[in-house]
Amino acid sequence: MPHEEPSGAARSREGGRDRPHARAGPEEPPGRTGRGRYHLLLSADGRPVQHGWWGREEVARDKFRRWVGEYGGLPGARVTLTDERTADVLATWPDQR
Repeated sequence: MPHEEPSGAARSREGGRDRPHARAGPEEPPGRTGRGRYHLLLSADGRPVQHGWWGREEVARDKFRRWVGEYGGLPGARVTLTDERTADVLATWPDQR
């Protein structure tokens, strides 16, 4: 399962505090606490709409394809898959060709 960021409403219900995060493991760079290596971002008109993090590339690529199918019709939709360890962009939709 991906690590999901709590929304502003969820933080408000929690008394305005962020939930505690797990400590970074040996393979995680500083600042990346409890999230998977592969980050998927859905944006629309340049604004982030949804994020997900997965530890296995195969799973993240499958989610990438699903998000393109599910959310590709949003105005200005863009889906980006990034390897957070190397900072490489692994896939984008639509392509930037």
